[in-house]
Amino acid sequence: MVPANLVSLASHVNRLGNAEIASNLLRRALELDALSQPALVALLRIKLDSDALDASLDWVRRLPQMRKPPAELMQEIVRKLESDRYLFLAERTATIDELQTRGGRGRIRQGVIPITQLIQLVAKVAK
Repeated sequence: MVPANLVSLASHVNRLGNAEIASNLLRRALELDALSQPALVALLRIKLDSDALDASLDWVRRLPQMRKPPAELMQEIVRKLESDRYLFLAERTATIDELQTRGGRGRIRQGVIPITQLIQLVAKVAK
């Protein structure tokens, strides 16, 4: 089955209230096409809605590697990971940092640029 069809089917199944089956369909779509951004985004939205990010950090780390990752989804994931529920998650801080810098290219938090990028910008201007 084509990944786009699986994403569409997963969307319908999720609307009918079965997030687990929808997640399985989206994982299968990602097995068929690891670069399917619609499948990854849909899977992460389901995991975000069901508070199941702790088991999905591998998928979360794929998001910044996409060609044009949705900034609002990354913001939602960062907010959720910063909550107390995920406080003791082993890779929490590294995942948040990756989403805020590499994935958002300094634009996730409006107006905030990571210090390393700021130093690089100042060095380029000074030349």
